[in-house]
Amino acid sequence: HIVYAIAFENGRIVGALERELEAAEDDPAAQPADAEPVVTARRHGELFR
Repeated sequence: HIVYAIAFENGRIVGALERELEAAEDDPAAQPADAEPVVTARRHGELFR
């Protein structure tokens, strides 16, 4: 699953977020507690990770 969010200001795009989500596991212990989601955001043409 990929989730997108776009921020607008006065009708112009000022930021965007793309986040990849993995399907939920049946066993909560299957994923480490300190696991971080993959997040990529662009603002004014720059890439942040």
